[in-house]
Amino acid sequence: MKTDLTPKVPLTIRVNESFFQAIDRARTATGVRQTRSDFVRNAVTSYLVYFERKVMPTLRRQHEELREIDEPIDFFITSGTDEYDDLFW
Repeated sequence: MKTDLTPKVPLTIRVNESFFQAIDRARTATGVRQTRSDFVRNAVTSYLVYFERKVMPTLRRQHEELREIDEPIDFFITSGTDEYDDLFW
């Protein structure tokens, strides 16, 4: 097992009893001996890896698509007056 010697920043969460018991059930189900904090840290790390690999590319793609859609077309940049003044006045 790799030992992480980097300093840790404390993080406290409050959970109800059933959530706490669910963590313990999951933590002890595999037979791997780990503390609650190690289990939660590993679970959050796994989620963050998943989020970075699967969710972020989709969010970046959607952000880029929305940016392209949200950029005003020339008609709106010029208030539409350049082309249409000649037609109607």
